[in-house]
Amino acid sequence: MNHRPTDTRSLATLAITTALAASASSVADVDIIALDFGAGKNAAPVYTGEFDGTGGFIGFGITADGVVESPSMDIGNGVTLSFTNVSGWNNSNNDTSDVDTLLWDHIFSASVGADDSVSFELAGLDPDDLVVLEFLDKADGSALVTFGGMDTLVDANGLGFVDVSGGGVTGSESYGGSFTGASGSGEGNLAAARITIISDGGGGGGGCP
Repeated sequence: MNHRPTDTRSLATLAITTALAASASSVADVDIIALDFGAGKNAAPVYTGEFDGTGGFIGFGITADGVVESPSMDIGNGVTLSFTNVSGWNNSNNDTSDVDTLLWDHIFSASVGADDSVSFELAGLDPDDLVVLEFLDKADGSALVTFGGMDTLVDANGLGFVDVSGGGVTGSESYGGSFTGASGSGEGNLAAARITIISDGGGGGGGCP
């Protein structure tokens, strides 16, 4: 199994920057979906600010602290993100304007009965789409993410998203992965995700830019 270095943000940034430039030229359509992971006894608080150049976060998580569930969400245009047997926790002060709401609320593997490792899937994509998947680690946590046949350590000390897709994957309608603790087992913590979907804007035919 190959291991990517922790800092893979430059690859994702390049892919996203190129896609945005292409979109401005009507060559491609770019959707950026930002998800705030977490849980709470009521609705989990969702961060309302901007982080690492991205705003408009959508809440994604489980229904209560420490329960084990398999949540699935349509993140737009029929694309779904699903996790199997994952748990989560709300560690923030519930102030949705405070970045701690993003950095401390999280989902996790291994602990409190959650699977080790926890599997996830992105489905409902067009095979021509280029998909850039990034995760954010919990402020004092980390996770080893397996995606596209490679491992990426997500451990940026809560400073920014980490690309786990090597700059983007393409060619399939769905992609599966998993996450666990940094050592390859145990508790892994993920606070958020940023998913960039770059589609051909020409209306049929042709591949990804």
